[in-house]
Formats: sequence, C-alpha cells, structure tokens
Amino acid sequence: MEKSGEKSKIEKIKKQNAQFEKKSPYNFCDRWCERCQPEVRNGCKVYQDEFDRNLILISNGKDPYNMDFFIEEQYTSIDKTLELMQDLVEDEYGFSDEDNKNIGSQKERKQFLENPFYKLVVQYSREAHDFLKDAFYNKDEVESELVDDYETISWYHTLLPSKVHRLLCDANIKDENDSTRYADAFAQIAIINKSIGNSEKALQDILRVKISYNYVIFDLLELLSQIANQVKLIEDLLVSEIK
Repeated sequence: MEKSGEKSKIEKIKKQNAQFEKKSPYNFCDRWCERCQPEVRNGCKVYQDEFDRNLILISNGKDPYNMDFFIEEQYTSIDKTLELMQDLVEDEYGFSDEDNKNIGSQKERKQFLENPFYKLVVQYSREAHDFLKDAFYNKDEVESELVDDYETISWYHTLLPSKVHRLLCDANIKDENDSTRYADAFAQIAIINKSIGNSEKALQDILRVKISYNYVIFDLLELLSQIANQVKLIEDLLVSEIK
C-alpha cells in the first residue's frame, strides 16, 4: 500500500511528465507518426530523423521493418545510445563522474538484453512477426475490416523491445534519488501498456474472424499477458523505492 508521501511524490513525477510532454511529445508517444496529427508530426525532430533513417536503409537495399534486421540493429546501436544517455546526464543534469557510475558499465547494460523479461518480449516479437508473415504480409487478399488490426500488431511488435529495454535501463540504475530515472520509467510504462492494450484488442478482433489462427493468437495473447505482469512488477518495485 502506498504511503501518502510516496503517493504525492509519484503524482508530482507524473505531473512533471505531463508538462514535459507538451514540450517534447516524442518522449511520450508510441512513434506511430502516420497516425499523429500533421501539425505535431511535421514539427517533430524524431519523425524527420526516422524518415531520413528509413530512406537511407531503403536506398542501401535494406528493409527497415524486417524483424531480423530490427533485432540486429537493437544490439549494434546500444553503444551509441549509451553515449547519448551519458551526454544527456552530463549536459542536462550536471552529474559528476561518480554519479555516472550509477548507470553501470557498458558490459552491465548490454546484459540487459539477456534479461529474461527482455527475452520474453523478443519472443513475442518474433512470434508476432511469423504470424503477420503468414496471415498478413504474404497474403494477396486480406479482409478489409482486419487490415487496421494487422497494422496495429505490426507496429507495436517492433516498438515493444525498444521500450522494454529502456524501462530495464531505468529500473537498473542504482541511484534511488535520481528523479529523472523515475520520470522516464513511468513514461515508458505508459507507452508499453498502451502497446499491449492495443495489440490485445487487435488480436481479439482477428480471432473473431480467423478461427484457424486460434492457437497462434492464444499464444500471443498469453505472451502479452506475461509481459504486462512483468511491467506491473517493475512498476511496483519502482513505487516501493520512492520515499
């Protein structure tokens, strides 16, 4: 049970997140730019960076939405991400070198990718990708009423690994007095829960029409349920740390 002091601090963090979201919405969104309001998307640096990235990949003969390539990119881009995180900590918050040690070594952070929770998310992503290949990507004709559902699963099955990795980074930082850690963690939890909820609804919609995929869909729903349980455990742990 949350104590009043803990609750007030959590509410303060979430209120600050709401204010920050107005200035930098890309830190709190699901990155589905095509479904974003044009006036927000066109002024979003993340949207432009993603557009430029995909254009370069396509020009080099690579599919930016290929699952194997996506997982490989997750591994190879970690060092760059960690460097950017380090720069942000130093430039924005003025942490000392001693403070930065709390983030952990690169080796420790890379081990997050071997975390059972992260492996569970990757398992879901791969199985969802296989399902999409069989039921959607490789089909000449797809029921029009299910296209949006397939696209929803397609979008979130690649978003989940990156958001869970970021949440694990936040959860494993050793400094319990780092309020920025909690703020980012709660933001990631909100995005992950949205991803799970939208994916579950899409799968249930497909199940009503495509009974032949019932075993596959039941398995995907079970994996999403396990992911949601892990997210709740991490959220409860973070809340328990707040004093």
